[in-house]
Amino acid sequence: MSNFEKGPVQKILWRLKKDGFLKTVQYLLNRSSIRNEQILAEKEASSWNDHFFEALGIERTAAEELLQETRNKIPVLDEDVHVKSQKQQSTHLLAFAALKVAGFSPENILEIGTYLGFTTSLLSHLFPEARIYTVALPSDDPVFDDYHILDGQGVDNVFEQRLGRPNITVIKKNSGFLWEEELPGFDLIWLDGGHQYPVVAWDHFYSLSKLRSGGWLFSDDIVMPGSDGKSKNNPRFDAYHTVEYYSKRLQNKFEYLLKREDAATFMYAKKFVAYVHKNN
Repeated sequence: MSNFEKGPVQKILWRLKKDGFLKTVQYLLNRSSIRNEQILAEKEASSWNDHFFEALGIERTAAEELLQETRNKIPVLDEDVHVKSQKQQSTHLLAFAALKVAGFSPENILEIGTYLGFTTSLLSHLFPEARIYTVALPSDDPVFDDYHILDGQGVDNVFEQRLGRPNITVIKKNSGFLWEEELPGFDLIWLDGGHQYPVVAWDHFYSLSKLRSGGWLFSDDIVMPGSDGKSKNNPRFDAYHTVEYYSKRLQNKFEYLLKREDAATFMYAKKFVAYVHKNN
């Protein structure tokens, strides 16, 4: 009988024989400690984003129901790794549904970083009266392969499936050259392009400059550095430093949503979605 087929008691006896008494006790204590950490992480992660829904004055469950209803309208692809289940989906999707429930009605929406268009399509369904401009990296850009798991033709095929709705305009351009486009001001901006310098800096600059009064800007994949300061200059934290740079100088400060609310991600791979509401 293999170790995987043994029951709890048999496993402990097997470990006693293999490692001795002290190591077995240490193993059991560590298991108990890890489980306690998981329980605490589950509790903290599940309530982390409550402030967002409370500020909007809505019930989270209403946003969850609307999101599920809207998700069902969008075909899910094999490549949609993080949107196949609600447990693994990013909180920005729920935040957009919450804004809809709260009565938010944007005229113009900007998305920087179309990728495979799932969020684009979801926004199109949530806000059918809005004009959505989504910025996709062209396939001939030197860094296209760094950001995509499909080739250019594969991405175009996905766009045909998802982005053919009448309120969606696709702009194939490196976001560093958006200043060449004559675009309107925006009521909702979803920023999910490059997350390192220089891209993350110019994307935030452009987005903040185009955000209308009363508008919302959401910025994805914010990783916060540890308090020890040892990794201060790690490129993984460029998005965080950019957000904090602006937040210290804006009247309306950025706040944070926990990107994924499962315990394992909360414990070992925590990320955030930064957002700011321009209410002046």
